[in-house]
Amino acid sequence: MKSFICVRCNIEKFHTRKRQVCEDCLTEKRQCACGCGEMVIAGYRDIKFVHNHNHIGKITSEATKEKMSEVQRGKFRGGEAKGSIVTPEGYRAFTGMRGHPLAKKGVVYEHRYVLYDAIGEGPHPCHHCGKNLVDWNVIYVDHLDTDRINNHISNLVPSCQSCNVKRAYTAEQWSEIARERAKRRVAAK
Repeated sequence: MKSFICVRCNIEKFHTRKRQVCEDCLTEKRQCACGCGEMVIAGYRDIKFVHNHNHIGKITSEATKEKMSEVQRGKFRGGEAKGSIVTPEGYRAFTGMRGHPLAKKGVVYEHRYVLYDAIGEGPHPCHHCGKNLVDWNVIYVDHLDTDRINNHISNLVPSCQSCNVKRAYTAEQWSEIARERAKRRVAAK
């Protein structure tokens, strides 16, 4: 028997093979992280959500699935997209899209892809303040319902950076951000 310290529970355990995660943590049953109350088994990948529950905690509805763009379903200008990822910030992005004008290292955010295909290159006015946005280097795509996964064209509008940032947080959240920044400035002195 070899000893090891489990990376999840930090308890020394013994096993015939060297492991990083103990048997108790692998078979742990926990509630889905979205708060729905369903149970999920952690396993090697430390699963936190029941299948089809997204990072925001909503179950993907049939209406949302219908709104998914063609790229989400694997199509790209008549060809096949390589795949999609969800970023840590909660945005869906498509990989293997080197030919697209908005691609950076072959990756295009779905919301930018959908709006670009709908309104073209530009220039376009900011939906909120009317500022003229010359090209896609300065165009931010704003989700009107603030759901980062809802990339239906009716939910997306062009926005300047300042309007997009202003809509990102509530007044209370902005106050908290200002307090944290002030604390960091004082601590840095």
